[in-house]
Amino acid sequence: MKKPFYHLDYTSGECSFKIFLNEILVIDNLDGVKSLAGNFLLNSYIYGAGKQNIRFEVYPKKGQSEFNENCFIEIYLYGADQSKGFEDKIDIIPRQTKMPSNLLKNDSGVLLPPPVSWNVQFDADNPYSIDKNWSKGRKIASIPEYDKKVIATFTEIYQLAKERNAVQLYELMKESFNRTNIALFETEKGKSDTVKLFEQLIKHQPIGGNVYQLQDLDLGKVRVYGDGRVADVLRPDGNTILFFKKDKDEQTGVSIDIKLYSDERMNDNQFKIL
Repeated sequence: MKKPFYHLDYTSGECSFKIFLNEILVIDNLDGVKSLAGNFLLNSYIYGAGKQNIRFEVYPKKGQSEFNENCFIEIYLYGADQSKGFEDKIDIIPRQTKMPSNLLKNDSGVLLPPPVSWNVQFDADNPYSIDKNWSKGRKIASIPEYDKKVIATFTEIYQLAKERNAVQLYELMKESFNRTNIALFETEKGKSDTVKLFEQLIKHQPIGGNVYQLQDLDLGKVRVYGDGRVADVLRPDGNTILFFKKDKDEQTGVSIDIKLYSDERMNDNQFKIL
């Protein structure tokens, strides 16, 4: 494939889980928005060709302390070539590939304490190389009172969005936009269209005839992952801090995903957006 897009289909039952791609948390069924099944485009955290690792961190159902023996996760991983108009799917991990049931038990058949991990690897053909700047960053937990500082940074980011300051927010997110543009093989027009949509969203301008409103600031749990070098914050309902809805009574909306890291040159109060 010249311009491969990789998709992960997943379905599950009787458990909660987190999905990490190359150690970046991409799906959180435990603390994030609950989703027993879905489809996720993997490209944004594929940094180049070669071996990729998907790790499922599996937990009992929320509110339970032990695994249910009927816990299952089932996946299907496929690729499609943008240069061929996504005409054909190429199976990489077959449909209905199940998490091994013996992962939940020890050699004596006793259920293990949570969490347990299921690792799945595949080879990607992506013809680019993106720097994993976050992997050279500091361990978040080594920063004194890191949770308060992460929350303070997200509060500042939220304030920019509340002020509809699309220009400054874009500058902070430029690394994220650049990574995504490369990973999705964006054309110059595609890049321009993405920036335009971003500005319309932040400035509360109509998108497809709808105006999306930034929801009130509601800070929840700080999550740390990526070998301890990446952090983010969710709302208590599992959505991202920058969450926009057409109507306050709707359950779904538009999210801007923000992840932070801190490189060695920064002081304890500074973070970059991944």
